[in-house]
Amino acid sequence: MSFSYKHNSICSSAYSLTRQLIDEASNINHPIITFTPTYLHSAEDDGDNEIRLLGIDFKDRVSTLEVGRKYNYCVFAVDNKYMVNSTRYDGRLARRSEKNCLVHTVEWESSVVVMVTLKKDSGSEPVENVTVSWELLSPDGSEELLSGTSTTTKNGDIGPIKLIVSSSILDSKKIKLFGKIKLPFKVSFSKSSQSITHTFLCEDETIICPDDGMVFYLSHLNHRTLVHAVDATTLLLEGNVYSGKKDPETGLVHSTGCPLSNVQVCLMRKVTYGEDILQNCIETDSNGYYKLF
Repeated sequence: MSFSYKHNSICSSAYSLTRQLIDEASNINHPIITFTPTYLHSAEDDGDNEIRLLGIDFKDRVSTLEVGRKYNYCVFAVDNKYMVNSTRYDGRLARRSEKNCLVHTVEWESSVVVMVTLKKDSGSEPVENVTVSWELLSPDGSEELLSGTSTTTKNGDIGPIKLIVSSSILDSKKIKLFGKIKLPFKVSFSKSSQSITHTFLCEDETIICPDDGMVFYLSHLNHRTLVHAVDATTLLLEGNVYSGKKDPETGLVHSTGCPLSNVQVCLMRKVTYGEDILQNCIETDSNGYYKLF
């Protein structure tokens, strides 16, 4: 979480940034925490009414904050010399200004990268143009919080898909998220090509991905979680093997229509480098027919 403030003080040497947990249920007064490493951000000069963007050293590490809780973030000017307290009329002195505060509610967030490839024995090549539909659900799976549909690129991927469950979404569905809760992420895959409906495998190629979606569980701030599916679609290759006769004039071989049985027909996978890989083989039947997947 990064911060900025408007520098408008004429009697300050630095600014202090603080955070305090708001406990609306019990009204407990929680400690005020200064989360910057040097405690103070130097003002450098008198106020110029400019917006100051703070660097990485002055960002708050939100991984320590609880989902669903409210925190009061404040900034105020300080100085090592006393100055007149302009909010009073009794001559009192002060070393810091009044606080300027904003309340921040911690929202659940995560992100997902979806990858679709061929099976391992097919080289795990990326598969493009796969339609991926997803839903982020409430903890019990009864309510849809976020949803979307995308198509895989030539690299077989989508994302990262940024998932941020805003307070307005939770309020509209009357749902509360607290602590280290995990949310169900349901994703389904579909593709049709040349009248063929593709089949996809999940869980490291061990099960068929359900048509109504495979469920994964995501944690808060667990970014770029990989969801991997495998296109296990097989194509039917069939035909017949016949004896041939060579035409003495043209040199072309023509089928005689006489089937050849017990001929071994093999499927080879072409590779870019090295030798082609033998997939599987089958022998023709008495009619010279073969069928390979």
